[in-house]
Amino acid sequence: SIASHVQDIGWQNATTTNGQTSGTTGVGKRIEAISATIGSGYDIDGGIQYRTYLQNSGWGNWVANGAVSGTTGRSLRVEAVQFCLQGDIAKQYDLYYRVHVANYGWLDWVLGGAERNSISGTTDLSKRIEAIQLYMRRKTATSKPNTGIGYVSAAGVSYSGQESSGEWSNASNGGV
Repeated sequence: SIASHVQDIGWQNATTTNGQTSGTTGVGKRIEAISATIGSGYDIDGGIQYRTYLQNSGWGNWVANGAVSGTTGRSLRVEAVQFCLQGDIAKQYDLYYRVHVANYGWLDWVLGGAERNSISGTTDLSKRIEAIQLYMRRKTATSKPNTGIGYVSAAGVSYSGQESSGEWSNASNGGV
């Protein structure tokens, strides 16, 4: 389950569970901090670890099991998140999540973990996360969210080309 601290709202009243939306969509409010825990009903040892990519600060430290990641009272947006399960629960369950990002909408589901492909959101694009959904499924489940591209960054490719006149021109990220 996850709770979000939202711009002009503060901590939302309800903690959401398995696929429910934490945060807001369609009203332009940024998530500023999150707190996540393993919900009740799992009789397995383990926990959840997570971190946030914060405006002007970059990646924060990993925190776990209800600790706050992000800030409150500083009006800073969370731009990306990453979650992973710990302990025995990680052997039996997978954690999927996705975020709703300003100007992009819902990005694809990603599978939790500490690797780069487990990041959801954006970095270095100044885009706020407005909402988050988490979903836990048994590893043996036949029905799981389809994963895809859940992360966008400003990193790209720069290249140069030489004109027939001998002059060099520069381009990047699909430019000509």
